[in-house]
Amino acid sequence: QRIQDAFAEILGVTILVTNHEGTEITRSSNPCGLWEIALTAPEYRETYRRFWADLGSDPDLNARLRPDPLGLLWGRALIENGGQLRAMAIVGGIASEDWPPEDRRISELAIELAVPESTLRDSVEQVHHTDTTSPDRLLPFIQRIGDILEHIVAERVEIVDRFESINELI
Repeated sequence: QRIQDAFAEILGVTILVTNHEGTEITRSSNPCGLWEIALTAPEYRETYRRFWADLGSDPDLNARLRPDPLGLLWGRALIENGGQLRAMAIVGGIASEDWPPEDRRISELAIELAVPESTLRDSVEQVHHTDTTSPDRLLPFIQRIGDILEHIVAERVEIVDRFESINELI
């Protein structure tokens, strides 16, 4: 969690780890305010779970950013161990090039999220912004974060296996 928190803060994005079904394994690091408001709506929590699962099932192994139901951009890196998918590093909460949404879309979102429109309007800029050239500059880092987390998982599995072997000797 601490490594994830550090990466999220350094890169200025939200990061979390999910299983392949999109269920959160870690708490989110550096969450943006608008996304946190969306997660207060139970339907949106399920919408995000499905969105992340869809990211994980994308056969394209190259990192890319995709818009979520709010219009924020997210990418993923697969975390494997022993040739099996174990988890995904989800990186995002990033404003798209056409951010913020139009007034009509903000009104629709307020209804969907069951929050006062004024609350949503106040939080619409509480999202992560990348440099003005392109959010795609983050793409190489998404996979690197996944690779680091994959390495940590592999080390933990090895340690557990070692302890089990020692325990069998006792």
